[in-house]
Formats: sequence, C-alpha cells, structure tokens
Amino acid sequence: SDIFKLLNAIVEKNEQSLQILNDILLNGNDGIGVTLVLASKIRTIHQVLLSEELDVTINGSIHPYALQIARQQATRYSLEEIEAKLNEIAELELAMKRGEIDKNLAIEILVLKWLN
Repeated sequence: SDIFKLLNAIVEKNEQSLQILNDILLNGNDGIGVTLVLASKIRTIHQVLLSEELDVTINGSIHPYALQIARQQATRYSLEEIEAKLNEIAELELAMKRGEIDKNLAIEILVLKWLN
C-alpha cells in the first residue's frame, strides 16, 4: 500500500517521500491518519533501539516481519534521534487535533524536516 511506501521512503530519507505523501493525501487520506501510522512505525523503531540498548528481547508484541523491517531501519538512527521524532510527532498530532495547524500541511512540513 502507498502508506507503507511512504513510511519506508521517509525512514530511508528518499526524496520521493513528498510525492508519495501528496498522492496519499490526494486520494482522500487524512493528515492525522498518516501521522498516526507514521507514529506507530517510529514507535516500533524506538522499541527496537531501546531493546538493543537495554539488551532485552522483544517477545511477540510486534509481528515478526514488522520487527525484521524495523531492525533494518533502526540502523539508520540513534535512540536520541528516534526519541526526538516521537516528540515531534506527538506535538504535531496535538496541534492538528486542536486545529492549530492544517493537517495536510503539517505532515508535509514534518516530512520535509525529516528529509533534511
């Protein structure tokens, strides 16, 4: 699905991320929905990095295939970078829900920020 293409493109810092995002938004998907799925992906990467730092195993809480992908993607980030992204997503989601920022514009700005 396009949302998974987007998530992978963002994590890999692929310049096509914005085009994929625009296609998703033009197909009627909501900026908040995209943000929620992105937050879930970042949380999974966070769990992987945290489990490695604490030397613990993730047992059954994440589908094995999703865990495999997250482990591959986690190599691109430090724990601090992922925690910063989680904070940015949380702040963005709150601003969207309060109506402080346009939902689609907000996710576009976040993607642009993460690509740099």
